[in-house]
Amino acid sequence: MIFSIAVDEETERNTTIDIGNAKYRYIKIKVFNGDNKAVKITSIKGYGLKKYLVIIPEKNIQYELLYGNPGAKAVSYDLSAVIKGKPIDSFGKGELANEVRNGKYEPYKERKPWTEDKPYILWIAMCIIIFGMIFLGSQVIKKMGKNG
Repeated sequence: MIFSIAVDEETERNTTIDIGNAKYRYIKIKVFNGDNKAVKITSIKGYGLKKYLVIIPEKNIQYELLYGNPGAKAVSYDLSAVIKGKPIDSFGKGELANEVRNGKYEPYKERKPWTEDKPYILWIAMCIIIFGMIFLGSQVIKKMGKNG
């Protein structure tokens, strides 16, 4: 919440919003000002942390950066020992080529056990067992009636 309240000679204000580690391309700001005097916004500034991709290159290897799968698991390598204490400028710099859509990409489909994937099979099996028990029970009752 951004506000600036002046009462007599004291002013209390909060002019910043912390949105955390946002992963959005755009951020929409709405101003709810009720019936108060219009708010004058002179500027908006955003600050964020730079993130780097550190690769220890090997000769004659072409690297690909694949992204966009929200279901992908984060990978952690033991690069901290290699890059520890070194300034980021001491590493080589690379450039990304033009973005190319990966035509081979298939979204990950979670494989469920067959009992969860086809729950009707368990219901059918339960019905067969119940009707079988009813049938066997009726046979026992019939035999008891003839022998008794």
